[in-house]
Amino acid sequence: MFEQTPPVPEKSKTISVSNHPAPGQATIPSPLLVDVWLDFNSPDCFFSFVHLKAALEKISTTNPELTIVLSLHPFLTQTDTDCVAPIKISAAKHEEFTHLGIPLAKQVTHSNLLPWHLIFLTRDYSDNAACGEDFRQSLQMHTCSALFRAQYEIGADLCNPETLLHVAADLDLPGKAVLQCLEDSAVAEQLQQEFSTALHLGVTSPPTVLLDEKIVMGPRTSPAHYERALLEVINAYHTKDSNDD
Repeated sequence: MFEQTPPVPEKSKTISVSNHPAPGQATIPSPLLVDVWLDFNSPDCFFSFVHLKAALEKISTTNPELTIVLSLHPFLTQTDTDCVAPIKISAAKHEEFTHLGIPLAKQVTHSNLLPWHLIFLTRDYSDNAACGEDFRQSLQMHTCSALFRAQYEIGADLCNPETLLHVAADLDLPGKAVLQCLEDSAVAEQLQQEFSTALHLGVTSPPTVLLDEKIVMGPRTSPAHYERALLEVINAYHTKDSNDD
């Protein structure tokens, strides 16, 4: 098992929170939509994902009236890469990850489409298990984090179904559903559909983050940058609500 994988939190400890403003605060009329396009073969995507996750957790804590709707999407630059081929990571990038407290494995290898089978499963799992939107989003976030850490910190092979089963077991996902999703041939078609959607929205490379359909992209994006972008959207909501009054 991958011991570094965080456990799935209780529903009360997720990123998405209830939409009940404190006295005197404006009501936010709609959720904040956060769409993230990623490629597991990109160290920059892992780096940005860590920063975005930190920013979302901080924003949801300081803005308890806000509901964040998170969706993770694939943007794959190479789908036919040899799974045993190593991913080139510069010494400077190693140092940046070490500064974040994330020591990288000596060798990190490419993955194929298989990790996205698991991500897609988390989208549907809440409906099948009669869970709420907040749990589904939390499960997406923790599944993505677990896959990145397995690939980059442990050096695990994400092309190996056994690796995905280990990650899923650590997240308490049902084994039968995981096996079915790993064998689902429809995922390739879904990947192509999401790629077409990304291009339509103006996404040209990973990592790309859309906050309420506004693109905030680039591997150098820091937690502070994400926080500022999130706060801009939140303030716009409050301003609109005040004008409506």
